Amino acid sequence: MWLALGVLAVGLLLEQPHAAPTPATIAVAPVTKLGIGLARESDAALQALVRMRPAVLLMVDPSPSFTWAAREALPDTLFIGRRSVEDELSSAGGARFAGAVLEQHARLGGVIDAWTFYNEVPVQTPEARRAFDQAQVAFARQLRASGARVVGFNFHPGAVEPEAYATDFPTSLPLVDYVGVHAYGSERFFFLNAPDAPWHALRYRAIYDALAHGGQARPIVLTETGTFLGWKRWAAVDRAVADFLWLEAEIERDAYVVGQAPFVLDGWNWDDYRLLETSAVEGFARHNAGKRIVARSPPSPPTPLPVGEG
Repeated sequence: MWLALGVLAVGLLLEQPHAAPTPATIAVAPVTKLGIGLARESDAALQALVRMRPAVLLMVDPSPSFTWAAREALPDTLFIGRRSVEDELSSAGGARFAGAVLEQHARLGGVIDAWTFYNEVPVQTPEARRAFDQAQVAFARQLRASGARVVGFNFHPGAVEPEAYATDFPTSLPLVDYVGVHAYGSERFFFLNAPDAPWHALRYRAIYDALAHGGQARPIVLTETGTFLGWKRWAAVDRAVADFLWLEAEIERDAYVVGQAPFVLDGWNWDDYRLLETSAVEGFARHNAGKRIVARSPPSPPTPLPVGEG
């Protein structure tokens, strides 16, 4: 079914009016980093994705048929997978989790470009941070040995001090291809574009500066972005779209940011965040129309694995 929908989606994309590209227009076309997250698949979601042309697509538990149809329609989009069933916080747990992810990666035919490690793990204590570092090492080594990219960390917003990425996770940081960061509005101001944005929505800048200062700079992907507790609690969808586009203008200034995945196009338990079947789809589509997508370009390689540890 999804393959047929994928063909239909490509047809819909081709039907959209556009001027024939020329070398000059391609050379000067701006880049978009605006993507989307997806936690529930449907034909409506697939058609929305084709309209939106996301730079980054983060998919939770992607199925083969949907993923193949989406890839056919979105050849330039960076596909990031997230497995929702995680394992324990240990080297053994990280290795088992890697094995499960790689089985899923194989079922999907390798069309996912990168996979996230555990999502929003509490790491408030030194013991938890050591355990996370060890588990992420085991995960990253297996994925890299199989040719898959790793989106590391993905902590809850504000859970870790910017300088702690380099100091508290010294073994696993060199093995990740991207640093995943979650960016949301604060409990006080709700929205991304707020007086406290430097410490919330734009906290990724402090993280990158700390990584670069420690000689461990990595590309950053904002694997979740959004309004505190969901836009539906505070405003109409147009306000949420303007918020995402404000953040988009900010990250377009930072070459090290690959893109953002606003939370969420659709999901099973996330109605307050849901953007499907709202004007956000057309708002994202208008923003991305005519822009280049370069997010899928391979990042600079992380530190090589020691011999015998692949």
